[in-house]
Amino acid sequence: FFFKSLNKANTGKEKWKLLLHFEKRINLLYIFWIIVLMPAILYWWHSEYLQLPIIELLLRFIKEYFFGSQFGAAWFFGSLIVAMPIVFCMVLTLSHFNKGWVILLLIALLIYIYINECEDSSLYTFYAKHFRSPKLSFPVALWWLTLGYLFTNEKVDCFLSWLNTKRSISLWVFSFTFGCIFPEIRYLTIIVGVIALFALSRNMRLKDNSALYYRLRIYSIHIFAMHFTVIFVVSYFLREHAIMIFIVTLLLCISISEILIRLMRYSPFKLLKYSK
Repeated sequence: FFFKSLNKANTGKEKWKLLLHFEKRINLLYIFWIIVLMPAILYWWHSEYLQLPIIELLLRFIKEYFFGSQFGAAWFFGSLIVAMPIVFCMVLTLSHFNKGWVILLLIALLIYIYINECEDSSLYTFYAKHFRSPKLSFPVALWWLTLGYLFTNEKVDCFLSWLNTKRSISLWVFSFTFGCIFPEIRYLTIIVGVIALFALSRNMRLKDNSALYYRLRIYSIHIFAMHFTVIFVVSYFLREHAIMIFIVTLLLCISISEILIRLMRYSPFKLLKYSK
């Protein structure tokens, strides 16, 4: 949706305003869940925060915020915050060139391949040592955000339209099978699988029920933000029962999300709007 809005913007000022709005929204979302999950963060993920001197604590917090992870799966938020301005600037720069989107695709794809093929390189090991694996930080997000931008390209959109249900499913089965046979290139077959699934969902003819889809979107954000914490709590009681842990975690996350959705309607709980 960000890149669709970006394509509709007529002036550079409007485009930069969209980027600032996006960054503000993701930062508020991230900060909200850091505050809510702080007890879990200090217990499971960053107990060192309690022992570090204030300056070192601030530096560590900033590093984890942008390049690491404050809590389970939170690397995704930091990656969006860092990678989106980079992709945004690349889009603006390359849009002045004929076939600029092809150049952008090649640059992002080369970075993605480098991350997955050159784990022994000095650049990879430096980043992994001082931050974390680039596969779970903003470098890998550069590719996926670029792919999201390319989905708004007219020619790519025509290709996605051509991928009807039968073709999308066949392409996904091919990518899954090929990835199982050749696990060393699974990172490439995942791309094909994602394109197939995106085309499948894009071409679905669903009933117009915006309220339901809006609710499902909020569910997905809430579940993503809290699921690791809930898993840890549930695992304490259910131990090794993986299926039961999954079921109970899912039900708890949906229930908590529904409670948050209902509470945010009332003014005393208006800050809950930043959870979504």
